[in-house]
Amino acid sequence: MIPILLIGGATGTFVMIVLNVLREDWRGSPKHRAPGPFSRCTRGILGLHVNHTDCTECAAQQERHTVTPA
Repeated sequence: MIPILLIGGATGTFVMIVLNVLREDWRGSPKHRAPGPFSRCTRGILGLHVNHTDCTECAAQQERHTVTPA
């Protein structure tokens, strides 16, 4: 019984990873924030971390959302 559960868990995890990678690739979202909890989990499992320190687009977007005191 235990081997069946382990094989089922591994298969389910593999299917989740494949489907989320395909979905993010189709959307073109790997360079942005993960769209949902399964995508965040998949990125964590795969070790995908996006570094936006040199991104001018993200810096411009962050400046638009920054509130300056009056």
